[in-house]
Amino acid sequence: MTLKRRLLLFALLFIVPIATLWILQKKLIIVNGQTMGTIYTIKCYVPSWVNKQNVSRKVDRVLGRMTDTFSTWDADSELSRLNSTKTKNPLQLSSDLHEVLHVAYKLY
Repeated sequence: MTLKRRLLLFALLFIVPIATLWILQKKLIIVNGQTMGTIYTIKCYVPSWVNKQNVSRKVDRVLGRMTDTFSTWDADSELSRLNSTKTKNPLQLSSDLHEVLHVAYKLY
């Protein structure tokens, strides 16, 4: 067996599987915080190259959007403004609030 074939065999049998295992390796990320008067903990397994700070920022962004839409404690939230309006005219709703109200209407 030539040296080229031995090196190729070594790469195929050892280096490629080890690299594949490293790429597929998962790590546990735990994100904690507070929103809408309660606390939350999110635990998830992510690929090894995913950064906890990026996950935390994305979670904060989504929960912030949900607070801006659904919070009953925040007078400026979309739901609070809808509940306090006295107009009978149609209102422009976000897609999130529209979907929740639509499902609630169908279930009720």
